[in-house]
Amino acid sequence: MLERQWGGRRFYIFYTLGGAVGALFYLLLVAVHFLAGGAMVGASACILSVLGACAVLFPAFSHPLSLCGTHPVPPCSSRDTTW
Repeated sequence: MLERQWGGRRFYIFYTLGGAVGALFYLLLVAVHFLAGGAMVGASACILSVLGACAVLFPAFSHPLSLCGTHPVPPCSSRDTTW
């Protein structure tokens, strides 16, 4: 769905950058000794970035295999600073 909206090239760039950011974050956590170092294999950061983009762009989307139903993402603005 996201690839259809963005096109293959933009989706590929986003997917790859999502993985790169995840890898850098992992290396940061290892550098500050929050995680033990080890082999880093997989595409979980790539997939999580795509799922996050889908959640923001399509908040009412419900997959037929979803066990939890829909969970709308509340709109946010730059003025919303309350946590």
